[in-house]
Amino acid sequence: MYHKSEKIRGFTLIECLVSIFILVIIFAAGITIFIYSRAALAQAVDRRMALESANAEMENIRNNGYASLSGTVFCSSGNSDLWDGPDQVNIAGLTGQRSVFVCDDDFNGSDYKRVRVEVSWQHPDRTTPDTVSLTTIIASP
Repeated sequence: MYHKSEKIRGFTLIECLVSIFILVIIFAAGITIFIYSRAALAQAVDRRMALESANAEMENIRNNGYASLSGTVFCSSGNSDLWDGPDQVNIAGLTGQRSVFVCDDDFNGSDYKRVRVEVSWQHPDRTTPDTVSLTTIIASP
């Protein structure tokens, strides 16, 4: 028989709905973080591939030496002149452009050239192009 002193234990409908609502909010936040982290990871991979391309070109220029940078002009304003490129490069499945800029900084009596390798690419999901650049100074031997 059933006695009034015994209580039936369990969750009410309101408690179940509140807990489901809290779980939905937590899962939605987790999914949002996951989506943004994947986008950031994809952008980081693109940047790394572009930097590798720029570094490979910079190493090629360093290996060829100062004499290979003939035909550059004196740059008093600090701006570099386009020396090579733009060349088409593949950046994580995207098409990009690699350009080499050289400036002969010989205004103070020293004999060196400033070299900047710039790689730019356009991701289809973004409106502005991404660009990375490496700069170094190559001195005459």
